[in-house]
Amino acid sequence: MKRKLLTFLLALSMTAGCSAQAAKPVEINENVDSCDTCHMGIRDASLAAEVLIDGKPMKFDDIGCMVTYLQQHKNIDAAFVHAHDSKEWIDFQKSYFVHDSSIESPMGYGIAAFLTKQAAEKFANEHGGQVFSKDELLKQNMMEFKMHSH
Repeated sequence: MKRKLLTFLLALSMTAGCSAQAAKPVEINENVDSCDTCHMGIRDASLAAEVLIDGKPMKFDDIGCMVTYLQQHKNIDAAFVHAHDSKEWIDFQKSYFVHDSSIESPMGYGIAAFLTKQAAEKFANEHGGQVFSKDELLKQNMMEFKMHSH
């Protein structure tokens, strides 16, 4: 009996631990939600990004706006971007990025996200641009990205 109870409690704690770690982005409501950096309305959810802090979503209309926020705020639960090719949410921490002035983005940062480095490199080879890891992107001056995108 004790063994069954112990097994049940162990399984329960493992399940609780997994669900607590599986942070997911919340839905973006186009033309209702606004960017937490620039305060512009989010018009295209497929270009939006999101950060979760203590379970509360911070929404951004452009990846560049989110990067600007993350450069100043380090304690986050999770961050998400939309993949340029699939338009699906992907984990910012595991993503790769291409910056190029030809990439259209709401605030003109010219950043596109990709699930894999290979996908980012393929896009950059076909369309131009420079590939960045998440860590490399966080070290960039976002104002320079914005200035070179117009």
